[in-house]
Amino acid sequence: YDCNDGLADWEFRWASKKKAWCCQQQAIPTCDAFDCRAELGGAPWPAKKAKWCCEYRQSGCPSQPTTTRPITFDCSLSVQSWETEWTL
Repeated sequence: YDCNDGLADWEFRWASKKKAWCCQQQAIPTCDAFDCRAELGGAPWPAKKAKWCCEYRQSGCPSQPTTTRPITFDCSLSVQSWETEWTL
């Protein structure tokens, strides 16, 4: 196999046998199905890669939404001077 041919997108275009052979030759960055160490700052990963990396390497997982508590106000506090003491 020519491990330089198609190296830029080896994760999606190479057959499993070529990946295994090039892995043994240390010609690709990882022997995993996908290189989960790649920077996340660029374009989003394709869904298949994102799912695999999240599930098997805990990398690239969608962030969990944060839960927030509603802000509560005591409307009786400083009610006599609300115009000068309360903020928006």
